[in-house]
Amino acid sequence: MGPASRPTPERKEGSPIESKRETPQDRYHKAHTTSVTIRFMNHTESDLLEKLNSVPNKAGYIKTLIRADIAQ
Repeated sequence: MGPASRPTPERKEGSPIESKRETPQDRYHKAHTTSVTIRFMNHTESDLLEKLNSVPNKAGYIKTLIRADIAQ
């Protein structure tokens, strides 16, 4: 029984094989936003993690620091 004679598996709705439809929100984010990820070392950068966890808006806090640096 070769590969050509094998039955193809049926795709079930919601299976990982089926691709997700792109939503309008997905299209907007793709066109208008950029995502930046940063990793912190738990032991050596714990002071930075503690500070970030203490602010209510991490993104706003980081953006404020960057804008202050640009203004200097």
